[in-house]
Amino acid sequence: GIITINDNKVSIYNADGSLANMCGNGLRCACKLINSLTNKTNINFYINNHVIETKMVDEDTSYVLMPTPMMINYDNGYLVSLLNKHFILFTNNIDTFIFDESLINLSNEKQCNISVIQVINRRQIKIRTYEYGVKETLSCGSASLASFFVCFMLDKVESNIQVINNGGVLSCFNKNNKYYLQGKVNYIYKGELQ
Repeated sequence: GIITINDNKVSIYNADGSLANMCGNGLRCACKLINSLTNKTNINFYINNHVIETKMVDEDTSYVLMPTPMMINYDNGYLVSLLNKHFILFTNNIDTFIFDESLINLSNEKQCNISVIQVINRRQIKIRTYEYGVKETLSCGSASLASFFVCFMLDKVESNIQVINNGGVLSCFNKNNKYYLQGKVNYIYKGELQ
């Protein structure tokens, strides 16, 4: 996907060209970029008329104060809203789980991401995510937070955990009833679009 920033107003485009309502990992990366250009450590972004607070914790770690998650309903899983929607399922074997046609259709119909969770212990969960407008991805920050939220509400995990995605490990935590997504950010490429 592509993220554009104009006076801290953020637009996020999925791989299929559609606009995304939220991208936790993308906002963490945007925080790193603005920090490298301005030396600011606390950066507010505006997405869909919402203010999203981000912060550089150290040279290569940033966090996003995510919108407060909301459980929308239950229907063989958990539907959570974080500006974007996530349908959450539990599995005992995440490595062999298949995002079948019915789940892909659900993603398209509800315009939601689909995540499966395997609880490792009270401080670690493992997830895989099929993102609406993208397909299965290596890591999804908002899905990580939504998955943590469901596990935390069901008392399956502590208030500060590691979420293992195929692309790396993120930290999700609840502090004073606020939900944070934190992880490493690294430059991999710099260029100019003409």
